[in-house]
Amino acid sequence: MNNQIKPNGKVLVIISTPDTEKARAGMMYAVNARQQGLMEDVQLYFFAPSEQVVHKDQELQGLLTEFQEAGQHAVACRFLAEENETFTFVKK
Repeated sequence: MNNQIKPNGKVLVIISTPDTEKARAGMMYAVNARQQGLMEDVQLYFFAPSEQVVHKDQELQGLLTEFQEAGQHAVACRFLAEENETFTFVKK
């Protein structure tokens, strides 16, 4: 019997909450789905106010780095990022 997990499908994770714990849960799902090979393609989108939450939280920034190191790219609203001065985080 083969117990190897095969990636199956695509998922889009949209994070738009100002709540750090909820943002962490969504980001952890995205990171784990990609790192553990549960999904072929994982998209991660941030919308304000979640951009500010990630910008201010080191742990969330670390999760974003892990996501990017797994070969995925996060997307955020450039207009809101520039307006809220979180654009340097978004450009990473």
